Amino acid sequence: MTTLSEGIFEQNAWANDKLIEACLGLTEEQLDLEAHGTYGSVRDTLKHLVGAQGRYIGRLTGELPSDMPSAEEKVGLDKLRALAASTGARLTELASTVKADEVLRLDFQGEKYEVDAGVILVQVINHATEHRSHIRTVLSQHGIDSPELDGWTWAEAANKLKKG
Repeated sequence: MTTLSEGIFEQNAWANDKLIEACLGLTEEQLDLEAHGTYGSVRDTLKHLVGAQGRYIGRLTGELPSDMPSAEEKVGLDKLRALAASTGARLTELASTVKADEVLRLDFQGEKYEVDAGVILVQVINHATEHRSHIRTVLSQHGIDSPELDGWTWAEAANKLKKG
């Protein structure tokens, strides 16, 4: 049986995968498209989204995943998709094992702070949803269709929603 937290993180990983899968069909020029009010290009936003998942794992466990690219490294969509899958699976696991009220002592941009682990888990979902929306906005503003990524579409794809 899937817990609520696991289900939320499964949907997050599924949505990331579906979006990256759709972007695999884009041209290099389309991957470089931007739109006012979004993070940046489609390519840069995908790299940021996936990289952040690795950093959130690091904050929750004290260890960054070993295969995460550096900020300067150019990464293809196939590798980003694989990294999104592995970090998504790890975050799903952590969502069911991390104690939400466990206080983490972290250093972020040279400043020390304390935060409940549950706040990091909430931020994972918020951050990914926001940046997937950015990418969908960029694509839409340039007349490019993108997949539906909502919970209903995920539930149907995961056979958790039965019609009729």
